[in-house]
Amino acid sequence: MKSIPFFILTAFFSFSFMDDAWRFKSDGPLENIGSTRTFSDNVVIKNDKITINTDKVIHRIDQEEMKMYGGVEMFTDLETLFCDTMFYWLDKDLIRASGNVFLKRESQGIKSNEMLITMQDSVIEKIEITKSAYAYNQGSARIKKDEPPKNFVDEMISNSMTVQFNNNEASSIQMKGMAETKYHAIEDSLLVGKNDVSGDSISIRIKNNDLYRIEVYNNCRGEFIPESSNSSIDSLITYRGDYIDYKVKDRISFLEGESHIDYQGTTLESELIEVDWSTNKLLAFKKSDVFPVISPEGEDPIRGDTLRYNMIEKNGVISHGRSKMNDSYFHGDELYRNDPNLYHIKDSKYTSCDLDEPHFYLWSKKMKIIPNDRVIARPLWLYVFDVPLVGIPFAVFPNKGGSRHSGWIMPSYGYSRSSGNYLQNLGYYYAPSDYYDLKFLLNFYDKKGINVRSYFRYKKKYSFDGSITSTISQNLSGTNDISNLFNSYTNNFDLNWNHKQKIDPTQNLNVRYTYLTSNSFYQQNDIGYDLETRLKQKLESSLNYSKNWREYKNSMSVNISESYNLLVQQSPPENLADTAIVKIRNLPRLSFRHMQSPLFGIGDRWYNNTYFGYSSSLNGIQKMKAVAKELYDGAYGWDDDLVSNYNYYIRHAFSFRSPQKAFGWLSISPSINLKEDWIANYRSPDIDESGNFIIDDNNRVSYSVKDGFKRRLTMRGSISLQTTLYGLIPFRVGPLNSLRHTITPSIGTSYAPDFSKQFLGFYDWGYFETDASGRAFDLFEGSYVGRTPTTFNQIYSLSIANDFQAKIKNSDNSYSKIKLLSWNLASSYSPTADSLNWSNVTSSMRTRVGAFSLSLSMRHSLYKRVQTGSGMVTVNEFSNLPELRNLNAYTSIKLNDKPSTESSSEDGGAWNANMSLRYLIESSLSDYSYNKKLWVGLNLNLNLTKKWRLGYQSRMDITNNTITSHSLNIRRNLHCWEFTFGWTPSGPGEGYRLHIYVKNPDLRDIRVRSTGGRYFGS
Repeated sequence: MKSIPFFILTAFFSFSFMDDAWRFKSDGPLENIGSTRTFSDNVVIKNDKITINTDKVIHRIDQEEMKMYGGVEMFTDLETLFCDTMFYWLDKDLIRASGNVFLKRESQGIKSNEMLITMQDSVIEKIEITKSAYAYNQGSARIKKDEPPKNFVDEMISNSMTVQFNNNEASSIQMKGMAETKYHAIEDSLLVGKNDVSGDSISIRIKNNDLYRIEVYNNCRGEFIPESSNSSIDSLITYRGDYIDYKVKDRISFLEGESHIDYQGTTLESELIEVDWSTNKLLAFKKSDVFPVISPEGEDPIRGDTLRYNMIEKNGVISHGRSKMNDSYFHGDELYRNDPNLYHIKDSKYTSCDLDEPHFYLWSKKMKIIPNDRVIARPLWLYVFDVPLVGIPFAVFPNKGGSRHSGWIMPSYGYSRSSGNYLQNLGYYYAPSDYYDLKFLLNFYDKKGINVRSYFRYKKKYSFDGSITSTISQNLSGTNDISNLFNSYTNNFDLNWNHKQKIDPTQNLNVRYTYLTSNSFYQQNDIGYDLETRLKQKLESSLNYSKNWREYKNSMSVNISESYNLLVQQSPPENLADTAIVKIRNLPRLSFRHMQSPLFGIGDRWYNNTYFGYSSSLNGIQKMKAVAKELYDGAYGWDDDLVSNYNYYIRHAFSFRSPQKAFGWLSISPSINLKEDWIANYRSPDIDESGNFIIDDNNRVSYSVKDGFKRRLTMRGSISLQTTLYGLIPFRVGPLNSLRHTITPSIGTSYAPDFSKQFLGFYDWGYFETDASGRAFDLFEGSYVGRTPTTFNQIYSLSIANDFQAKIKNSDNSYSKIKLLSWNLASSYSPTADSLNWSNVTSSMRTRVGAFSLSLSMRHSLYKRVQTGSGMVTVNEFSNLPELRNLNAYTSIKLNDKPSTESSSEDGGAWNANMSLRYLIESSLSDYSYNKKLWVGLNLNLNLTKKWRLGYQSRMDITNNTITSHSLNIRRNLHCWEFTFGWTPSGPGEGYRLHIYVKNPDLRDIRVRSTGGRYFGS
């Protein structure tokens, strides 16, 4: 890329004269005063080489100077100078032009407000501009070879400018103060591009009328805009540095001191950069312990001692390179990039440790890295503290920074007393796209067998997602010799499918399906790793579809479900009359619901606060029972053939409520609830010849089930009144300004009729059948809608809520409220009850002050208890004082230290503790004493040092003087490793687990693990 576009200042003036060589001419009169002559009006001054036109000239002969004023124009054979004023010192060969100075020569020119021209023997030696210098050069070049040339302008701008001449040719140009050059690069008459360079100062050297060297000092910045049709560089190059040196003839640039080059998103930073514009290659060097760094677009930076990079081919070589890629680091004697997505490293180290001398690394003679994909190494050795531990001839492993990617899952090894030596979780993860993935895990136990787990997940954003999981096990049967795995074995599996789909904003579909081949499948140690799975008693499968019409406040759902009891086979029958429900199915459950809506429209009248709601459901239920059969004498089992029974019912529910405000302070809330049940079959009592019910051996009414429609309407009404009272106690102590007490009393009553009796004395509900003796039989008993209410129920309820608050004055004179205590009491009275009309009085208190909290709940009875032969009995007689029946108290306090600079934890302190105490009192069922229980809990976290953390959790039964559970956890940050140790000395989770692993998710399989105890499978 040849650059000869700079403005070259050659000899603008080449003349000599003597006083008597100047000829003066003017239209006005000549004024002579001593040795001073004044010419005016169209003055023309000439000698052999120069012609000057001006409005006025003052010629001081004795001082050998001329002063020209107004419209000064000076002409030579090559140059023209325009200005407002010119001083010409003839004895010094010095010209000072002022006011709109413009000096031009053919296609070149200089502009300024003032210009000082120094000559030697009438030849220009120097031009000086002290303010607002501007120079230009007009040129032309072709954009394409077959097109005519196009004009362009090169420019130089600075606060001051000095042009030095040698042999009537410009030899140097010095620009200072916000210096900037804009010049065009031309090669073989074709325009290559445009360069714009700026700095605090610019120095330009010229030899033989050609640009030789350009130096830019301090705050150097530049950009090269290529001409796309003629340059191999096809996009903008920006660069900066403390110093730029461009050697034009060699076409090489040097950038020094915090240098920076940016091309197509690739950034190079170094203290010393060499750019060869003829080959478009960059060379960067380490200087003063500062490494050159290159940052390709979208990738992590790469650093090294020496860096070579080709801007066109986008490849390069780094000596003693180091790079971060995702969460890992690469070191290599030589790192070569021959493709934007491929790196080759010689004598490489791959690690997640960010130190220059890493704690561990994977070493390889030859390593190939595909960014955001994988690493290929041959061979591969694991080094810990520069000590080789294990090696393999060839390896491929992921390099995706913890994101989803396909790859092998490394297993763990161990020994269990019950299962022998084992290999767990050897598998493969397959992630072909963002929409689904699969995972397979293999577990092998040399005393038990094998099992394979498979996981399939799928997801489409904003539409649906789900998973299918399955475990297949093949275990030894009758032996623990693994060689008999395919001769003496049992084979079982499970299948689980979960699916959620959003059909549209108003419709949803959820599916959950589970299948098992053995009821005890989840109780196996190698299958049910977690406690929740091992304790699973039912299999639940369901399909649910829902639809809503929000603008109408309506919704609908359709549900089909099955519940399978896994424990039936574990509880054999005791006699032939025993039955057990194995499956319960909803086939189907249809429901419709209308949310609460104004009954009389929206408005300000009292009746506009009347709301109604409605719901309806159809429930079809199938029960499948197992019946007992005799296996042999005295032994019974369940028959494999299940007995099925299907029934359904329909339920409608109506609700009406009308909350009102009376007197501005009393809230009144009446409500009515109606429930209508429909059944398709019912129980009909068996009646003897005398018209009485037949009583069976269990002293129950004998009945038969008949098909037929029956309906039942039941109802309940209620009304409540509530208000809020406020009390303020001025209590000014320190920042405490006052105490506020809020009381919210509420009273209410509810009513439900006895549906076994006539309503209003004449209407028979028809829900009961009566025999000759007057005994009633509920036709709905035993159905899915339940018994018909037979008790006239009228209840009066009373509750009081108390809140105590403190008003605190803050330092900025504002106020804040603090809740001190809440205390609630409630009870009820039933006048229709046979006895014990008053219910228990329940009360609760809660407070929190800083780190301390306390909650207390109590239950008191207003009636006495008496001791009988069968235990304590509550009698219908008030006690002198309410008797405590139950008390449950819980208190806790959270403590922590202040953050310390020497030892601080992630949560801001070196330690924190949470201590709790629970106290329970219950009245004895056998005497007047109380059963008391006390538990103490402790959760303690300690930062022993900056990197050691210890956690301890315990729960103690003080009453029985036992520790119900406790565990110890130790964690150590090992820089790029993590150490964890968990120990549960006793209890259901007894065991320990030691785990040392690399933090980086791509290298998580580099680990040490040891487990023991029942919970961890040992």
